[in-house]
Amino acid sequence: MTKFKEIKPGKIIEDPATAIPELLQYFLSRIQFVPNTRFSIGWRGIKPAERFENGWTFKVVGFKGVYGLCYDNASESNDWLNGTFSISYFPHPDEDLVERFSLAAAYQTQQPDYFEKIREFMAYSEMRSLFNVGNFILSINKDETDLMLSLKSLSRHKVVTTDGIKLPKSENPAYLIAPGETDQNLPSFVIAYGLFKVLASTVTFSLQQSPSFLCRNKRRGNYYAYSYDGETQTIPSNCINDVELYLSYGNADFKKQIDIGTDELPKVIQSELWKIGTPYPEFCKNALWWIAHQIDDLRAYDKRLIGIEDRPQLLVISGFLGSGKTSMLQHFLEHQVQRDRFVAVLQNEFGETGLDGKLLDDTYSVTELNEGTVCCTLSGELRPAINNIINRFQPDMIVLETSGATNPIGLRDDFMPLSEMVRFDSITTVVDASNYHAVDKYEVAADQIIAADLIVLNKTDMVDEQTLEKITKDIRSRNPFASIHPTTQGYINPGLIYDLDVTRSDTKDTLDESPELTTNHSHHHSHDGISTLKIDLEQPVDMESFIDVIESMPPSVFRLKGIVNLGAGKAVLVQYVCGHYDISNFQNPNVADRFIVIIGHELETTALKFKAIS
Repeated sequence: MTKFKEIKPGKIIEDPATAIPELLQYFLSRIQFVPNTRFSIGWRGIKPAERFENGWTFKVVGFKGVYGLCYDNASESNDWLNGTFSISYFPHPDEDLVERFSLAAAYQTQQPDYFEKIREFMAYSEMRSLFNVGNFILSINKDETDLMLSLKSLSRHKVVTTDGIKLPKSENPAYLIAPGETDQNLPSFVIAYGLFKVLASTVTFSLQQSPSFLCRNKRRGNYYAYSYDGETQTIPSNCINDVELYLSYGNADFKKQIDIGTDELPKVIQSELWKIGTPYPEFCKNALWWIAHQIDDLRAYDKRLIGIEDRPQLLVISGFLGSGKTSMLQHFLEHQVQRDRFVAVLQNEFGETGLDGKLLDDTYSVTELNEGTVCCTLSGELRPAINNIINRFQPDMIVLETSGATNPIGLRDDFMPLSEMVRFDSITTVVDASNYHAVDKYEVAADQIIAADLIVLNKTDMVDEQTLEKITKDIRSRNPFASIHPTTQGYINPGLIYDLDVTRSDTKDTLDESPELTTNHSHHHSHDGISTLKIDLEQPVDMESFIDVIESMPPSVFRLKGIVNLGAGKAVLVQYVCGHYDISNFQNPNVADRFIVIIGHELETTALKFKAIS
């Protein structure tokens, strides 16, 4: 007997059309509260449709595109209640699978509103039809004691155009697809199975019991041919199968249920049955749906199954104020998420307000250490923070972004006691080519270069070649061992500079202090007299007056960040670095604070100017 009554209260049989999709929603909701298990099972994103009930979009491991699941109807058969959900798969425009879809579907992927339509796919019947890959069925017996999951899809969804598809506005008989050629040849079952696996694992985890029965049937399938006037032919094929996969929980007569209606269907040409006590079928012997209810007890085993190491990598991103660390981090996170890696970010700000944490995408888990600097709080805060992140999220890697005024020399000593929890990778320092004179003016900026394993030389588009050559030579004289990578706007492919896929069996060599890092620099607490000041600007300020203050900023003010309302109340993001400033729209309704933070020397005069216009 299954335990789904503990998950979905109330009688399902009284209103199955409503209760069955609600039961699926309960399964999906429960997995949301256990992030580490959710990630291990294969979820990379779960989002209910905003305008419609009983629809979801998903991201799952191994697939670059987005799945759509839409509730279609409820039915009854042989004392069972069935809820049918159609599965769509919307490939990423750059994904190879795009070429396997129809020309009409491929055209949709290249439209500017493609991703907007995906979010609201239930409103577009054409989208659902073009990208449909199969059906998912959730069935419950009328005694409400047993449950079955089913997947029905074609092994290949092949479509041929009898008249061909001509080039638009072409006077000659030129074809995009010649008459009689294939318009679509999609491995539908393989794609739909990618979603089914994580749905089934979610059910196993939620019910806290493994499946009791499995059946896979194959029947002769068809392919389709359509003409220019819209006529469609269904043509039997010996190379295409209708595939049915049934996975059930409980003790009911499941065989009787899956045979319903077979008189109206083509004959089963191949059937594979499994029941408790027999070896798992070869095609799914490693599926997590067999053991997802044991993930809490088998964490190490589970991680090996999905390729996640016990110890996540730890990367440190350093750099002086305004060098572009946040931009680089954003690019880094996007790169990792696209490759199904889960990244946790530990970020500290020099001062009381962690603005960068507000600017980063909400999908990333950011813990801000706001008081002091990292080198001052490592022993007191970093270890429990890392331990908490690992326990809650089991990330593939942890990124520690230090504040611009933090001296990273001596960090390796602090990481040594963490070696049982993390695999230290490297220290990356982002250097601002347009403001390189700060290296001579501020000792912390020079030490950030000395401490680096990797140096990202940013804003190279803002200096000429001769200056860039001098900067590179000076960096090399300060740190002859680090690799130097020129960039603009903080962009660099992380795969080119980080060893992201190699497991280190021993971190001792990477944790040993390099010869040039002498103990005289360890735990350098001086910030070269740099201070920070936050100014609240609750009321809108005059735009011209605000810009006048920004443009009259003295050299003693090195960095400014803030969110303010200008003029009639329009929110803007303001950033200033060494005479250069940028003002752009700020449209995050979740951030209500309005303030500026200034960093530098002798800030009182500048603060009075801002207060005078507020």
